[in-house]
Amino acid sequence: MTAAPSFCLPVELVYLLESVNQLPAEEVATCALPHLERFADAQQKADIGAQLLQNISEGPSSAAPEAAKALEVMAKFPHYPRPRAAVAIAALKGLAKKKVA
Repeated sequence: MTAAPSFCLPVELVYLLESVNQLPAEEVATCALPHLERFADAQQKADIGAQLLQNISEGPSSAAPEAAKALEVMAKFPHYPRPRAAVAIAALKGLAKKKVA
């Protein structure tokens, strides 16, 4: 698991980044989305979303393959933060919906 990005993050988001292995991926996604969507900067959204997905993909969760696939899609847009952010948010929303279902 990799540490949180270096810019200032809400405490709740740092906690989620650091405790992905202890929490269900669906719960991480549900809790992270409101914080992630508050960032105005697409690059920050993309970086944080990628880190969350990376941590989920490396964990024991059944959502790991889904997170890895989202990271593959994000890798196709390395210099375009808006599409990367959109992919990350869509993937996290998909995981969050699984918690509700």
